[in-house]
Amino acid sequence: MNNSSKYILYAQQLFTKGWEVSILLMLVFMEKQHLISLHELGILSTTIAVIQILSTFFASHVIIRIGSKKALALSIISYLIAWTILSISSQFFMLFFAYVFGGVGSGMLETIGISSVAKSLNKGKRASGIGNLSSMGDIGRIVLTGLTSTFAVVLGISITARLYGLLVLIGLTLFIILFKEISVSKKDTSITLFHTSSYIKNSNFMFVVFAGILDSFASSSLYIFIPLLLIQKGININTSGFLTALLFGGYMSGRVFLGKLSDTFSPQKVLIFAEIGMALLIVFFMFTNNVYVICCVMFLLGVFTRGTSPVLKALAVDSLHHNQSIEKGVGLYQFSGRVSTALSRSVFGYSAGTFGIMSVFIISSLVAVSTIVPIKLIRHNEK
Repeated sequence: MNNSSKYILYAQQLFTKGWEVSILLMLVFMEKQHLISLHELGILSTTIAVIQILSTFFASHVIIRIGSKKALALSIISYLIAWTILSISSQFFMLFFAYVFGGVGSGMLETIGISSVAKSLNKGKRASGIGNLSSMGDIGRIVLTGLTSTFAVVLGISITARLYGLLVLIGLTLFIILFKEISVSKKDTSITLFHTSSYIKNSNFMFVVFAGILDSFASSSLYIFIPLLLIQKGININTSGFLTALLFGGYMSGRVFLGKLSDTFSPQKVLIFAEIGMALLIVFFMFTNNVYVICCVMFLLGVFTRGTSPVLKALAVDSLHHNQSIEKGVGLYQFSGRVSTALSRSVFGYSAGTFGIMSVFIISSLVAVSTIVPIKLIRHNEK
């Protein structure tokens, strides 16, 4: 992969994650302005989540069939359509289609980016490469979340959507000019859409997928529930927002740090260390009320919760057989992770409402520890 293509992928990841959060934030502002009801807000936010899951599954098939450049262009155009619809209409029927296209764009872009980076790097360098790519997404979340909130208040929803649509159009133009086609894996003899039996029979790959499912379940939804526990501890909402930002900062640092660490040491050892660290930090966080200690815990918790993501993704690619495509392997891994994230939000929400907010963190810590089992099986299988 040449430098221009790499930088395009970095920019794509930054804006993808930023737009993913931004397009959800727009729902909040539309509800506040009585353009949609809370019921419609729930339907639209669920719609984009479901479409993301489906498009993640279909992404590998699209890449294999039409190539990475055309697939990336298609996903960027999907975002352009989403922002265009948001800029011209607030009717629920039109918004539904906007969030369908938004889900297609965000679901496909991440899978394409990760598989492209994984293919361009050799084993032993993939984790740090994927970690660097993923960290750009965290920067996008932090920067564009603040910009979207400001723009939506000062400029209004319609103008904000037009501005983002213009940025997507500029990005699409630069992409067409600068991005070079990345060769697609044609080794897989079973690249039909639903034929996944060879991947299921690959025990190492399935152990990594199962570890990823548990890791996503334990960590990907915690940021939603952490402010609730902080408020229960008597910490005001403004301080709670700052502490959540520290968590996101840990996300970014963890992806880079653990990614590089796993390229130096055994990825399995790094993952076991991170999962145990995650569980211990969650338990410590539950029982401390000191704000300064919580600040440190929040950052470290971010490092250990999402820093595992690039390590697991690189391990998933490394576990593929020589005749299996990276695109499909990444697609299946991403698909299972998104399903696990959606499930965790439902389970955590029910648990918090039924047993109290502390139960969420007890479940999360137990699931984090259980992730060690499939990781150990990977090590055993490689001996």
